[in-house]
Amino acid sequence: MNQNITSKQQEAYDAVQEHGTIRAAARALGQSYASFHGKYTAAKAKKSLDPALVNRLSELGVDAL
Repeated sequence: MNQNITSKQQEAYDAVQEHGTIRAAARALGQSYASFHGKYTAAKAKKSLDPALVNRLSELGVDAL
């Protein structure tokens, strides 16, 4: 797991991979679409960031997203 992704974000990301769509994953986990979509979107964005950049920003006390 990417250390900058929360466990809830990772859960959302994994669920979309398993269920195919954000809506289907949210339904499968019993969560609202809006709440789930936010977690998934943040996870997807964080996964695309350069880990070295994220670590450096973290050292400076800045959240990358």
